Amino acid sequence: MTANAASDLVLGLACGWVVATRIGRQPGFGLAALLIGIAAALGVLRYTGVDVVSGAHRFASLTSACAAFLLIAWALRWPDDPIVITMAGAVRAAMLAAGVGIGATVLGLSAWGAAISVSAALLISVTMVQRRNGVGVAGAAALVIAMAASALGKAAPFNAIVVLHVGLAAALLLLARASDHRSASR
Repeated sequence: MTANAASDLVLGLACGWVVATRIGRQPGFGLAALLIGIAAALGVLRYTGVDVVSGAHRFASLTSACAAFLLIAWALRWPDDPIVITMAGAVRAAMLAAGVGIGATVLGLSAWGAAISVSAALLISVTMVQRRNGVGVAGAAALVIAMAASALGKAAPFNAIVVLHVGLAAALLLLARASDHRSASR
């Protein structure tokens, strides 16, 4: 198994834990982890040589970039909003965000997914700092590091894909934990 596949496996396992622990209590957060987990599962297949899933992996990654990170940011910033506390709201929001992202990409705005992900990461970071949530700040830092590694891509002196996957896994686990300790001063 390659390092890329192994790191996607780690991400997929982290997503599985978040889905299992969040889907009933925080459907928006759980759905976000499911979307990222699907991309991770397809990534494991892709990086182990199943080339036929390459397009599906890219599509799932774009979908999670456009929808999952927005759902996580929404769940952390506005934890009592119907968008994240009901599965119907979460699914509608995810479909809308993914549809807009896919449409923008088809129209040539290929950086749309990255822009949405970075915007969500900034909102998560600000929220965790404002709430003085140490675990959340650590999760936001892991998310920012993962995204920075992705932005560096092949120019990085390290395997940026592995850093992206492991950073996302750490971020998801920490942010899920942080969502349990919401500040009373929302």
